[in-house]
Amino acid sequence: MSYPFTVTYTFEERDLIDAGRTHSFAMLRRWPFLVYIAVIVFGALAFIIAIEGMDNVLDGIIPFLIGIVGALVALILIGRFVVLPIFERRQFKQNVAMQDEQTATIEEERFMLESPRGTSVYRWEEFHRWNENKVQFMLYLTSRMYFMVPKRVLSAEQEGAIRNAIERSGLKRF
Repeated sequence: MSYPFTVTYTFEERDLIDAGRTHSFAMLRRWPFLVYIAVIVFGALAFIIAIEGMDNVLDGIIPFLIGIVGALVALILIGRFVVLPIFERRQFKQNVAMQDEQTATIEEERFMLESPRGTSVYRWEEFHRWNENKVQFMLYLTSRMYFMVPKRVLSAEQEGAIRNAIERSGLKRF
């Protein structure tokens, strides 16, 4: 694939939902989230020990831990499959700029995004990280802000060219 190449697209609600799920899953693997989980589990355990005493707690520690883990898994699944789609749909409806036609130009050394509201140009090294899922590339400016390029507008050759440009820049995957 030769550079540069240009693709034009308009986002759909589904694009935001898929990106939100990919981003939230990536955030679950980050150390701050794991620290929060450890604090919740050990805090709850300390609370139970303080109320019940150590002897009574040892009898119920396994059911307690299973309950805590089950509750956390349930919260994550509800967030991912119920709450997140509701928030992303609302975000899409509120953000008129997301509904504008976007034109991405991919070059070997840089990424350019144009819309009726303006143009952004970044060298690949200027991105914080990158990620991809089955339906899009995500180029992170910060740990929570990213550009999306839907794969539905890319040929297999163009997908490979984006991936190659990113990997050559040394950018870390989220």
